[in-house]
Amino acid sequence: MKIAIALPMYSDAPALAAVSWIGLDRALTAAGHDVAWKVRIGDGIIQRARNRVCGAIATGLGDLDELDVVLWLDADTVVAEPEAVQRMLETLHTTDGIEFVAAASRLKRPGMQFSASPILPLQPHDEHDRLIEVTGVGASCMAWSGQLFQHLVGEAAWFKTDEGDAPRIWREGLAELVDDDGEPIPGYCRIKGEDLTLCDDLRGMGITLWCDMAVPLGHVGAFNFAGTFADFREQLEAMSDASQGPG
Repeated sequence: MKIAIALPMYSDAPALAAVSWIGLDRALTAAGHDVAWKVRIGDGIIQRARNRVCGAIATGLGDLDELDVVLWLDADTVVAEPEAVQRMLETLHTTDGIEFVAAASRLKRPGMQFSASPILPLQPHDEHDRLIEVTGVGASCMAWSGQLFQHLVGEAAWFKTDEGDAPRIWREGLAELVDDDGEPIPGYCRIKGEDLTLCDDLRGMGITLWCDMAVPLGHVGAFNFAGTFADFREQLEAMSDASQGPG
């Protein structure tokens, strides 16, 4: 396969993540794949970095008809098992009707869950070693077919960036806040990240979104709290107790 690996960045990347990318590159190359990395910095705006990567792939890889897969990695994504990512890409490339597949990724704040889907009863510790359909998923490890990429940067490019003719695929949106029963709270909304906004746009185009629950990932950050919100509170309390010293 001809694979473009898209790596948008704020400025730099954690060493642990960078080392894991080297392992991924070696695994894909050893398997005979043609791998090209495209890295762009977004001057502190992540959707700008993502759009710049789109432009770099569209203009810097020659004939896009030969492009099989575009793999998106976030700058803080640790690829724990390159072979699992390779299997995910091969599934995308060889399975008819699949144009989008992503690995399950967790958020770095309370209320973590595997995906944005309100229709799937997933909890942070659930294990599903299979593909599942979702309504949205984070961009930590997200793959598009080459055909989908061409469509997005071509006739489906509904925005333009400050990069001239570079297509603006990624944008932020708004989402309503909901109560415990899932009902919208009038007058309140929040920023919806560019990854979930993209998922909304893709589903609006008729693209089915798939998540491969068998791909393990790491997520590097200053503070990473795993598990449920109750776990998060326990960790905060433990840190608070430790900071006060004995007694």
